[in-house]
Amino acid sequence: MLKKNSPVITSSGVQENEYVDFKDVFGNERLSEFEPFRYYEFPQELRHQLNKSQSHISMGLFSTISRAWMSVDGDLFFWKFDTNSDLAYFDSIKDTITHVQLVHPKRQYTDSKIHFIVVVITNDTPIQNVIGTQEGRIFVAGQDSLYELNYQTGTWLRGPKCNKYNHTKNYISTFIPAISFLSAVEEIRLIAVDDTRHILYTLGDKSTIQVFDLGSDGLSLARKKFCSLLDIQKEIRSCCGVEDDFLASIVTINAIPSTRSQYACLEAVTSKGMRIYFSVYPTAFTPNYPIEQSDARPTTFRVIHIRYPPNEIYGLNRGVYVYCTQRENESFILGHMIDENETSMTAFSSSTFQYISSFIESFAVFPFDGSVWAIALLPESTSTSSTPSNIVPIIDTPWVVRQHAELTQKLYILSSEGVYIFQKISPLEIFRRLLSLYDCDSRQFLRYSDFHGPLEICVMALTILATNLADNVQVENSAVRVLMEFGGSPIVTISHDGGSSFYSPTNNQSIANLSALQATPLRSSTPQNYQSNDENSATNCCKFMEYKNMFSSK
Repeated sequence: MLKKNSPVITSSGVQENEYVDFKDVFGNERLSEFEPFRYYEFPQELRHQLNKSQSHISMGLFSTISRAWMSVDGDLFFWKFDTNSDLAYFDSIKDTITHVQLVHPKRQYTDSKIHFIVVVITNDTPIQNVIGTQEGRIFVAGQDSLYELNYQTGTWLRGPKCNKYNHTKNYISTFIPAISFLSAVEEIRLIAVDDTRHILYTLGDKSTIQVFDLGSDGLSLARKKFCSLLDIQKEIRSCCGVEDDFLASIVTINAIPSTRSQYACLEAVTSKGMRIYFSVYPTAFTPNYPIEQSDARPTTFRVIHIRYPPNEIYGLNRGVYVYCTQRENESFILGHMIDENETSMTAFSSSTFQYISSFIESFAVFPFDGSVWAIALLPESTSTSSTPSNIVPIIDTPWVVRQHAELTQKLYILSSEGVYIFQKISPLEIFRRLLSLYDCDSRQFLRYSDFHGPLEICVMALTILATNLADNVQVENSAVRVLMEFGGSPIVTISHDGGSSFYSPTNNQSIANLSALQATPLRSSTPQNYQSNDENSATNCCKFMEYKNMFSSK
C-alpha cells in the first residue's frame, strides 16, 4: 500500500487475513512478534517527589539519548529508562513546567560539546506541543498559532538571545483582533515534522490538518494546504462507505518519512483506531531517483488509503477510545482506553510481510495499569545520515535484510505507573524458535514458511548455520533439513557447445544475454527439477555437516 501512488482511495483491514495474531496462529506465546520483557517502577527518589506534587506532572522519553524526563511542578528529573538508573535532578526553575523537548542545535552552534538543546516550557505560556527539526529549528503550538523560537548564541558584545515568531497570524489580525473572530478559532494540538522531505504538519482540536513547506533546505516556512475534518470525510466517502463513528475525530498524526514510503507522507489516526494515509503529491507524481528536494515540495493534500482496525478489538460496539499513537519504521503502536481504569496497548508490525503486495500486519495486545505518556523503539534507524542534504532519502532496507545483526528491538512504554519494556522479535529469531519447538513438517512451521516463501526461508536457515544462532544440535539439524527440503538441487543454467559450465564474467558474456542462456527462471518460488528421497537427503545432510565443521575449524 505505501509503495504505490494510487489515483483513487484504497482501503484495507477488512479482510480476515490482513491482521495476523501470531499467538493464535502458532498456539505459542513465545512466537509472538512482541513479548513482555521487563517492568521498572519509577526510581525511589522520583516516587517520593510524586507524592509531594501540588499542581502538575508531565513526562516523556528522549529516545535519542535513552533518557526519560519527568517534571513535578517546577522540578525536572532525568534518568536512563533502559536501566532505570542515573537519576539527575534540576530544581532552579520557579514556575510549573508543562513541556520539555530535546532538539538539535542550529549549525552556527560550533561548540563540539553541544549536541542537543533542552527546551523547557512553563505554565506562564499556553503551549500544547513543542518539536524540533534536524536543522535546529524549534516550533511551538500555542493556542491557535504556530510559533517558532528564534535563538542565537551570545557574542562579546551581547549575550544569548531568544524570541518567538508567530507564523500563522499576520500583523493586521494582531492589531485588529476583530478580524480573527470572522473565522473559526481552532487550537493547534500536535505538530509533526518530516525531516526527510522538510514538511511540517499540524493537527487542531477540531481535527483540522495544516501542511507547511519548510523549503528544500528546511530553513523557510510557508503554509501550503488546509484540510478540515469535513473535507476529509467528504473525500473518503466519495470512494469508500465508511461508518460515521470511524471518522468522528482525528486524535493523532504521524509523519511518514521518505525512507518508509515515497508516496504516503502523513498518517492520521481517529479515535476509533482507523488510520488515514495522505500524500502531498498529485496522482501523476512519479519519482525519478535521485529525487531532488526542490522537486519534492508539497503541492496538494489528498487521502490515498484508509485502514480499518481489527474488528475484534476496535469494533464500533467495543467502546474503545484511542488517545496516543507512535509510528516507528515498520511498527505502529496504539494506546487506547476502555474505561478510566483499563488501558491497553496494541502493537502492529509489518516486518514479516515486507515482500507481500497486500497490506498485512501482525498484532499483539497488552493490558497494563496507568495511561501511556510516551513510546520509543530502540535502536533508532540512522540510514539517512549519509544522504546529501539536497536529495530526498530513498526507502530504507527492511529489518528482514539486516536482522542477522539485530535480532531484537526494545519497545519502551512510559506510563503513569512506570516503564514497561517489550521485545520486538525479528522474523529470523521467530524462525529459530520455531526450529527449536516444532518439526519442519509441522503445521506451525509450514504456516510460517507461507508468510516468507521458500527463498527467504532458505536464507534464514543458512544464516543460522553460518552464525552462532544454532544454540543446540536440534536447531542446527533442523536448519540443514530446511535447506535440503526447501532449497532443491543445484542446476546448471548455461551450456556452451554441449558442455556444462557456470556463468563467469571472463566468458565475455553480456549480462543482458543471460535471459537467452537461462535454462530455468532466475527466481522461483519452488525448486526446479527437484527429486528427493530419504537416502539422498541423509547423504546430503552428512556432507553439509562435514563441510560446516571443516569451515568452522579453520
